[in-house]
Order: sequence, then C-alpha cells, then structure tokens
Amino acid sequence: KELLTTRVGMLIASLLVLVLAYFNPPQIFWIMYFGGTVIASSWAVVAIASIWSKKLSSLGAFLGMLFGFLGCVIPKSYSVLMSITLPIYLDPFFIGIVLSIIGAVVGSLIKKKTPEEESEQAKL
Repeated sequence: KELLTTRVGMLIASLLVLVLAYFNPPQIFWIMYFGGTVIASSWAVVAIASIWSKKLSSLGAFLGMLFGFLGCVIPKSYSVLMSITLPIYLDPFFIGIVLSIIGAVVGSLIKKKTPEEESEQAKL
C-alpha cells in the first residue's frame, strides 16, 4: 500500500513538472535555479552521512536537513527579492551546506543513535 502511494505521488509530481515545462518554459530555469540548490544543500550532507557516518542519528539527520533548507532558502529568497548578488563565499548553497553539517553534528550529539538505527544502517 505504501509503495503504491509513493508511486502515485511520483506520477502526479512528474505530470505536474511535464505540464509546467510544456506551458511555461522560461519559468523552468527559475524553478531549477531555486529548487536545485535547495535540495542539494538540504539533502547532500545527510545522504552521504547516513551511509558513511557511524554517529548520525535521526535527530541529526532531521536537523541537518532543516538547517540546510533554511540556510539556503532564506539567503536565496533575500537575494532574489532584493535583486542583489551575494559574494561567492556567501552563496546560499554554501551557507546551506555549512548549516546542514552543523545541524547534523549538533543533532547527533544531542540524541545518540539507537540500536534500531544502527541495525538499519548495517543493512545499507
């Protein structure tokens, strides 16, 4: 049942993207420009750490994604709305990655990995 729900959700999202791409091509650039960096800064650290780190806990993963998302969305929204160009070292992607690492480390220090989480990671 969960697999069917996931597949239906992916089908709906795919159809939505197809419709947007067909009817509004100039906006695809802005969707990808904004969305790609947000997704990368939110998920990259957690995706890599969930496989390779022995210490990343569920709270660390959650905070890593949350901090990475907010660290990218807030400065990117600010720079787009104010029509300013941030220096390369303040690029929202880099801010998001750094905050994602901080969130993952802090969350994993606050809540240690449970034995269940360790057994699930061993399956990877």
